[in-house]
Amino acid sequence: NCRLTIDDNILYQRLSNISQAFKTNFIFDNNMILELKYPSKLEFNRFSQYLNLPFRMTKNSKYVAGLNKFLLS
Repeated sequence: NCRLTIDDNILYQRLSNISQAFKTNFIFDNNMILELKYPSKLEFNRFSQYLNLPFRMTKNSKYVAGLNKFLLS
């Protein structure tokens, strides 16, 4: 019921005009995201004590990260 994925080498692309989709520049994100998905009924604090991961736990949205990359470029 739990899934762990790693996202890296993420590319973002602005799609304001679908006909221009392959003509636009990509923005590269060099961050690596370790994503843990688990049923909402699990209490994360109890569950995470068994993981013992040396990482900062945050929420992340690749969609929002992509928007921010284009706004800051």
